[in-house]
Amino acid sequence: GGELYPLHAIMSAVSNVSGVGRHELISPRRQRRIVDARMTFYHLARTMTSKSFPQIGRAIGNRDHSTIQHGCREALRRPSVIQLIAAVTARLEGA
Repeated sequence: GGELYPLHAIMSAVSNVSGVGRHELISPRRQRRIVDARMTFYHLARTMTSKSFPQIGRAIGNRDHSTIQHGCREALRRPSVIQLIAAVTARLEGA
């Protein structure tokens, strides 16, 4: 599959748009704003790259592939995450 964006670029865009630092994204912290940003990263990493769930998990604090899978499913059920996905996508696409 074609790599539209490297994972670090997606992580930077998520961090910039959400205001959640890269260290917080990778941390075990579970505050809502951090979890929303993390799920945004999972979703975009999955849809904008050809990376596997285990590869995405390694990139964001050595999380288990099942965590990434669950987060990708959950992402599109949260209006706050859907909004963040749209904003980060616009940032990445230079809109």
